[in-house]
Amino acid sequence: MRSLLLISLMFISTTALATHKRVIYDYARVEHVQKVYEQPSNSRYNKTCHSVAHHRQNAAPTLFGVILGGAIGNAMGQNSSHKKLSTLAGAALGGTLAHQLSTRHNPSTHCIDKVDRAPKFLGYKVTYRYKGERFHTMMAKRPGKKIKVKVHTTHSFIRG
Repeated sequence: MRSLLLISLMFISTTALATHKRVIYDYARVEHVQKVYEQPSNSRYNKTCHSVAHHRQNAAPTLFGVILGGAIGNAMGQNSSHKKLSTLAGAALGGTLAHQLSTRHNPSTHCIDKVDRAPKFLGYKVTYRYKGERFHTMMAKRPGKKIKVKVHTTHSFIRG
């Protein structure tokens, strides 16, 4: 009889006693903030290339082309009025041709090897104090003097 009474009391007390969880928000005081970086395990190599054209000019071949073209044009001219015109045309043609042949376009490729060893920023390690206890968390943005914390509470009450 006594054990039956004890079992009945236990059953009644567990059904009558209910727990209710509630989430509230409060503010905690920030004590310390530290930036956190990922240390790269292997370096990242970055190669950047671009083409560069070098123009090399020399006036001597152009001048020689003008003189040679003028001499050829003078020799080809038949009479005195045509000799002046053919000399000018030969000089112009010889100078232009010599200039184009002497100007060299030497394209080259210029490459830069860059080793990227910069650590990646992960966020902020925040130490804060709430109700006399110290806690740590990671945050993406730098916090102010206080942070909002989620507090889980459990309330027990007797159903009646």
